[in-house]
Amino acid sequence: MSEKDEKPRSFTKVERKILEAVKNGEAADFTADANDGEKPVVSAKFLADLWLERFTNVDIHPLGIEIKGLKVEGQLTLGGARQSAKGKQCLLGFHAENCEFISAISLQNVRCESIYLTDCQIGLFANDDGIEISIDGSGATIDGQLSLTRCTATGVVTFDASEIGGKADFEDCQFCQGLSFWGATVRNHFRIGRSTAGIEFNGHSLSLPNAKIGGQVVLTDSRFAAPVYAANLVSPEIFVDRCRFSGDHAVSLSFAHARIGGNLVVFRSRASGAFNFGSMHLGGTCDVSQTQILAGLNLTDSIITAGIAVKKCLLSGHSTIWACTLSGTETSTIEFTQVAIAGHFSLQAARTSGAIGFDRVNFGWRRPYLSLGPNQIHRLDFGGLETRNRMIFTRCAFRSSNVMRGMAVGVDLGFEDCYFSPCVDLWSVMLAGSKIGSIAEFKRCLIGNGVEMPTFDCSELQFHGNWIYPAHDTNGRYVQAVWASDCNVLRRIGFGKAEDNRADSGENICIGKIDFSNSKVGERLFLRSLRIRLGDGSQPGRRGRCIDLSRMEVGGDLFLAPHTYTLFEEEGKNDEPAHIEGCVDLDDARIGGDLIVHRTSIHADGDIVRPLSHFETEERVSKRKRGVAISLRDTRIEGELEFGRPQIRGLIDLRDASVGAITDGGGDRWVEHGVEPGHLLLDGLTYRDLDNVHDGLQAGLLEQGSLSDAATRRLDWLTMQYPGRKPTPDTFVPQPYEQLASIFAAEGNERARRQVLVEKRNLQRKHGRLGIFDRAVQWLLMGVSLYGYSPARALGWTLAYLALGTFAAMALETRDAFILATIDGQPKAEFSALVYAIDSAIPIIDLNQDSGWTIDPGSLPGWLSIEVVLGLKAAYEIVGMLLISITILTLTGTLRDKE
Repeated sequence: MSEKDEKPRSFTKVERKILEAVKNGEAADFTADANDGEKPVVSAKFLADLWLERFTNVDIHPLGIEIKGLKVEGQLTLGGARQSAKGKQCLLGFHAENCEFISAISLQNVRCESIYLTDCQIGLFANDDGIEISIDGSGATIDGQLSLTRCTATGVVTFDASEIGGKADFEDCQFCQGLSFWGATVRNHFRIGRSTAGIEFNGHSLSLPNAKIGGQVVLTDSRFAAPVYAANLVSPEIFVDRCRFSGDHAVSLSFAHARIGGNLVVFRSRASGAFNFGSMHLGGTCDVSQTQILAGLNLTDSIITAGIAVKKCLLSGHSTIWACTLSGTETSTIEFTQVAIAGHFSLQAARTSGAIGFDRVNFGWRRPYLSLGPNQIHRLDFGGLETRNRMIFTRCAFRSSNVMRGMAVGVDLGFEDCYFSPCVDLWSVMLAGSKIGSIAEFKRCLIGNGVEMPTFDCSELQFHGNWIYPAHDTNGRYVQAVWASDCNVLRRIGFGKAEDNRADSGENICIGKIDFSNSKVGERLFLRSLRIRLGDGSQPGRRGRCIDLSRMEVGGDLFLAPHTYTLFEEEGKNDEPAHIEGCVDLDDARIGGDLIVHRTSIHADGDIVRPLSHFETEERVSKRKRGVAISLRDTRIEGELEFGRPQIRGLIDLRDASVGAITDGGGDRWVEHGVEPGHLLLDGLTYRDLDNVHDGLQAGLLEQGSLSDAATRRLDWLTMQYPGRKPTPDTFVPQPYEQLASIFAAEGNERARRQVLVEKRNLQRKHGRLGIFDRAVQWLLMGVSLYGYSPARALGWTLAYLALGTFAAMALETRDAFILATIDGQPKAEFSALVYAIDSAIPIIDLNQDSGWTIDPGSLPGWLSIEVVLGLKAAYEIVGMLLISITILTLTGTLRDKE
């Protein structure tokens, strides 16, 4: 049938009014025509034909179609039209207000100018897949804006693979079964405000996967009862404000693999599931503020150019889901402020170019329904984290196991005013193997289970005003407060008060051992403002080592003293004396500068028992350090060992140590500051110099000791080796005396040197475990020549002995008791009592007196027999031979050299 043969169509009153309005570019308003709430009815087919311009004599105004207050019966279907019946390349716009669509609206593959639906009710139909749809705009092209305001759609509203040239705006709507823009392109903003979606659907409340949005994606003041899924979304910016994501779903909001040119902002929202932002590329900042996410925030493997900021949020998880994970993320900065993280938290293998900051963050906070059981705790994992800037924790609470091993921080790592709760069988802070470019600092922290940081590497390590409790003994290792063996610190290690003069900036208090064994420090190590003691003293096999610095290398000075040390300075305002209850172990350490012990109280752990070279006592002292205050076995100190004003109770073990110089007030300070006789072990100690300045510390006076009393005072110092200052065979060793004598020899003080060596020989004679004969010989040498160190005494004894012999010879001569040895011979020399005494006492020479003259028995008095005289003469000759030999050896120095 031709067009001219087409029968004219008859229109209803409602249809005629609509036709009249669209011709004039006006709204067809039926709001006043409602009867008892029943809206006038128009067929969906009429609206479709009108929109497609199928009516021959009807021209639609360029403003398009606008209807108000109608009920639309049937399904509004345009059949995929992309042009009008009159040849227009795009359908005109459609605006419906206060209308009720009994069935669905099908806009599949349609091309039109714009669509506005306001205060509309939209029904549904079920497609071949059984999905109930209210608006099907799949593949549609809308050159202008798509807007739904105060609308209710009972089925799914879908614009999958559609293209919208303007905005997609949904305001105050209810999408009972969700809204879908899968693969759609929106050239302007995409906005959902004050709306509800997905309350009757098991799928997604909002689907935006693979969508491309030319403007912002804005979700505000809305409720999403099913997940929002926007994987691979492309948009300049995302803004989520005051939204609620409810329902029993693992993920509430997903922007996984999204490509966002600017910022992603989530503000004042709440989610029962997770936020999945994993593998996202973000050109701006990821900002999550005042938001509750009850199943975790996931930023794994994302690349975020400007940084991550999480503020005033609650992030929850459970035993299998991370409350927050940034593992593998690359970003500029990371900032967490006033955040409660009730579950696991990860920055594992993350990388940042800027700073990382955590301010007032609670890690591992448990809600009642997230209880993990008595032996499970939340985990914080920063292993492998890399940042070229600093990482600072301020006023944070850690109720988790905190794994920070293998981190690389370019500048500073700081913990300030932080709380680490005790964890079962785990360290509070695990920093083993981490590398810090500058300063690592703990300031005013309460650490419940110790710090584990072996093989730690930094420029400077500081502990200021902390309370540190020990880690638990899990593998037979004694509980420790700080385990930092094998560390490498380029500059300094310091324990002291915080330097900001706050009222709560107190001392470091440690319960348990501090272990820096095998570590290296480039410059100085300070132990000041520190109170440390070991734990329960009833443990079997307990070791008394409190600070373990054994095998440590310090390039400069090591201070158990205030930061600035002078002997008589006033009490420091910022440095309290250290109080140490246990042994400071420096065995085999190497100190390039001075070791200074000043204003420090060191009390040994356990009973003080001096080792007597028996295995039991030696093992107790050398290995377990029970009763030892300071142990310097085989320590090398290039500078001075300086004792200022410490208070020491216990053994000071200096055996086999090597020291540049000992500064101890001429030996006076040991007793003045608590060292008891017998508590100083000096065997094997070597040093290059000793001070000769004894001081009256109470009066603050220094006095240079004279050379004459130097040996006396130092010998008194050496008696500190012996209990009660009295040596015994078990306690006496000669090496300390030999070392002291070598110092006086180097100073050119020969008198003092001899005094020391004589004292050593006296003690060897008394306590050297000698036999009777050896002891007698030593007694003889001491009496005659002070063991060869007194030629004057030897000569005196020799002269006195010869005088005695001369006196005896003169007594016999007065009785004419000397006669010629042969009757017919002539004397070669006249008899001389003096020469006769010398000739008899020195058998190696012949003065023709002893051989030329003999004693006449008849001249002797009756009470004196010749046998007695000859016996006395023989004894005189033997003793004289010994005496002369000792004198000769003394005068030649042979006796001293061969001692």
